[in-house]
Amino acid sequence: MYDFEVEKVLKWVRGSGAKFLLVQAPDGLKPYLSSLLEALERRGVTVVLSGEHSWGGCDLAFCEAKALGIKHILHVGHHGPVRFKISGFNILFIPGYAELHLDAKPLLSQLKAMKARRVGLAASIQHLRSLEDVKKKLEEKGFEVKIGGGRFPGLVIGCDYSAAIAAEVDVYVVIAGGVFHALGLSFMTDRKVLAFDPYLGRVCSAEKLRRRVLARRLSDLSEAISAEKFFILVSIKPGQNRFALALEVKRRLEKAG
Repeated sequence: MYDFEVEKVLKWVRGSGAKFLLVQAPDGLKPYLSSLLEALERRGVTVVLSGEHSWGGCDLAFCEAKALGIKHILHVGHHGPVRFKISGFNILFIPGYAELHLDAKPLLSQLKAMKARRVGLAASIQHLRSLEDVKKKLEEKGFEVKIGGGRFPGLVIGCDYSAAIAAEVDVYVVIAGGVFHALGLSFMTDRKVLAFDPYLGRVCSAEKLRRRVLARRLSDLSEAISAEKFFILVSIKPGQNRFALALEVKRRLEKAG
């Protein structure tokens, strides 16, 4: 169901001389890793599978690796490091591309009902390989289709949607499991955004959820305006650690009384 690029991983292991390997993956991919892990163990590698969540390329299991004395990390499910530089570890990122037959009929039906002609396509890393196929199917039906640029054209991640922003379009379509990525993109554009779930074969608008989340944010902001005490949370995840910014927020709040 997923391409974990086993030969590439084994070549990396041989080249790096890894004897102990920490494997990190999102919870949704862990049940499918058995063939990869078995292939590694047959090569004499001691494999440790992280039981922690993995939220992105910003979330590397450095603390676990240090605690176990492991220098090699195989990070599955994301495209690469986000907002940090790797130091002291040998890390290989494997996207875990989905191998699915994607039926575009539900999407075509929805786009026709919306009378949209210009479509911007984007996807999470697992479904990036599907973009060109979906683009072709839409173009065969007369749609004008655009895919954003960048190193991974059309890729969306939770904190960066720049590769999804294409030329002028009527609607964006995000191919990913669930609506998380479509929701994020909906906050970055004034165009309509559709979530196309390839596992369920379902297409839905992100607008209703966007309004609900925005209402919650405005409610929280309203409460914060009248607050007298604040608690500032700081993440220690490699690509999310903004301690300097937290100190600046603290300074400004104290200055405001």
